[in-house]
Amino acid sequence: MSLDDYKGEELLHMWRESGLSQRELASRLGLPFDAMHGMIFRAQQDEVGEGDVNVEETGNTMRLSSKSYRIKTKDDLVETCGVDLDDWVIEKSRIKTYEGYRRDEKKDLEFVDGRITGSVVDNGELTIEPLFSVEVWLARRNPIALHPIVQPVVVKANIPRKPLPKTAKRLDLSVFDAHFGYSRDWLTGKLTPFHDRKALSLVLQIAGLYEFDNIIIGGDMFDLAEMSTKFARTPDMQFTTQPALIECSWFLQQLMLAAPTAKLWWLQGNHEKRLTDLLMQHALQAYELRSVKNLNMPVMSIPYLLDLDGMGIEYVSEYPGEKYINNVRYIHGVTVKGKSGHTVASLLDEAQDSTICGHGHRREIATKTLRGKKPREITAMMPGCLCHTDGRVPSARDHENWQKGVGIVTSMGFYPIPIMDDKADLFGDVVEAYDYLPQLQQDTKETGVRFEE
Repeated sequence: MSLDDYKGEELLHMWRESGLSQRELASRLGLPFDAMHGMIFRAQQDEVGEGDVNVEETGNTMRLSSKSYRIKTKDDLVETCGVDLDDWVIEKSRIKTYEGYRRDEKKDLEFVDGRITGSVVDNGELTIEPLFSVEVWLARRNPIALHPIVQPVVVKANIPRKPLPKTAKRLDLSVFDAHFGYSRDWLTGKLTPFHDRKALSLVLQIAGLYEFDNIIIGGDMFDLAEMSTKFARTPDMQFTTQPALIECSWFLQQLMLAAPTAKLWWLQGNHEKRLTDLLMQHALQAYELRSVKNLNMPVMSIPYLLDLDGMGIEYVSEYPGEKYINNVRYIHGVTVKGKSGHTVASLLDEAQDSTICGHGHRREIATKTLRGKKPREITAMMPGCLCHTDGRVPSARDHENWQKGVGIVTSMGFYPIPIMDDKADLFGDVVEAYDYLPQLQQDTKETGVRFEE
C-alpha cells in the first residue's frame, strides 16, 4: 500500500495504538518515513480543536504555545511541533487549565489490517472538558550568529549574587526615563546619546546582583525627539530613531542575560506615545497598519519594532495606563510638581495603593497611613531617571533638578537607589559604573550604525 491509501487521521490513530515509534510504523507499513511523519504532524494540528498551536522562532530561541484538549504537557507540545531536542533544549514551561466545550461524539473504531473501521455518532450535545494552555521556551544547543550578535556584557564589578533575606518574599526592580535617543552632528554624523550608558551599566549589574522576580520598565525608555509634536524638531534630531532602536534592543537583551528568571514589563510613557501621536496627526492611514505575518500589533509600534513578544517582554500600552504587580501600582506619570517631593505627595493624596512612578526625573518618596478597621501604610516613590542630566535631553523643565536612580520593592519596603558619581550603593554593596560602548560597538558593527562616545 502507498501513502495515497491512507489519511493523516488514520496514520495518527495507528501510530498511537501500535505503541511503535513513527519510524518503526513506517517500516512495517512500507511507507517513506518523512512523508508519513508530515501527514501525522498535520493531522495532530488539525486535531487540536478549540484552539491552536503556535511556533515562534527568533534566532537562538523558540517559543511554543497551544490551547487544546489533547496537548497537556510540555512533552506533548514539543512532539506535536516536531522539535528535535538534539538541537534545542527546554529552558522553561508553563501550563494552565480552563473549562472548554466540545461536541459529545460517540466513537466505535477498530484498527484492523492497517485500516480504521467503525463509525462516529454526533448527538449534537456539548460536553465540558479541561482545556490546556501550554507554553514552552527553548534555546539552541549550538547558538547561531545573530545580527547584531548579542553577547553577555563583561561586568567589571566582581559582585556575587546574594540570597534574599528570609522575610523578603519578593524582589522587584523598576527603571524609568532612560530616553534612548541622540542628537546628530550633521558635519561628522556623530551621535551624542541622551541616555546615560554608565547609569544603564549599573542597571545591568544590579539586575545580576539579586534574583529579581519582576523588572518594570516604567516608560520613556525612548525619547523619540524627531517625532515630537510638542517641541521643535531641529535638524540634529533627524534620523536618530533607528540607532536608538538598535541600542535599546541590545540593552534589553543584556538585561535579560543578567536576570534570566525575571519577568519583564514595559509601561508606555508619554515619549513612546509620540509615535502614535505623530501617526494620528500626520499619517492616520498607517496608524493601525499591521503585517500579514503578525496581525496582533501595528507595524508602527514600539512592541513590533523591538519584537518585544519575541523577547518575552509584556508591553502595557494606553498611556497613562497602569500595572499592578504584587499589589503595587506602577504608572509612568502625567504631571510633575514644581518643588521636590511634591509630585509623590500629590500622588498620595488620591492613592489607595502604593504607587511607583517616573516622568519627573527625580528621586522622591513619601508614605502615609490609611485609617480604617485595619490601618495600613502606602508609599509613593519616584526612583529617578537614567538619562543625562546636563541639559542635552530636550525638555521644557529645568534639568538641574533631575536625579538618577532606580527603585527596588521587596515585601519589606520601598527603596530608591541613588546613582551618583557613576556609583550605586545597593544595601551596602557599592557598584561602580563602566562604559559599555566597546561591547555595543562590537556586537552591533554589522548593522552599519556607528556608535561613538
